Amino acid sequence: MTMGTAALLGVGLVACGSPGGEKADGGGLGTEENPVTITMIANQSFSQQWQEKLVPEFNKVYPNIKVEIEGVPYEELLTKSMLDLTTAKPEYDVIIADDPWTPQLAQTGALLDLQGDTVAAWTDEDYDWDDFYAAPSPRASGMAFSTACRCGRTCSHGS
Repeated sequence: MTMGTAALLGVGLVACGSPGGEKADGGGLGTEENPVTITMIANQSFSQQWQEKLVPEFNKVYPNIKVEIEGVPYEELLTKSMLDLTTAKPEYDVIIADDPWTPQLAQTGALLDLQGDTVAAWTDEDYDWDDFYAAPSPRASGMAFSTACRCGRTCSHGS
């Protein structure tokens, strides 16, 4: 559940929008008239529970971001993620991956460093990265990475 929460909190970071913050599109967070949809791929063992329990909590803070989580059997998750990251028009904005897959996924060049300079420009100054435990751990079933925005529009994070 913790990894799912971290992933969903990170979801707000990859929403597409226009540069310059609060605009007609909500600065990338959507508006009531023009909501944003984020798609996520995750292990089907957790996806339904996250969709039912975590997404409603996320939507209390971000009501104009619709989160769709596609559950995939664990044995197919890496292959489907790799294929998506290397396609011209990826389907997923967020990928939940098992720790050992990180180097393979990173080699695609499609992962967004959540602690990099790009994200720092649109992350609250008081955000404490120590609250986001993304290091491999025996307790963690996977790690959350967000893919760079590929919506075809100019995005607030410049990717």
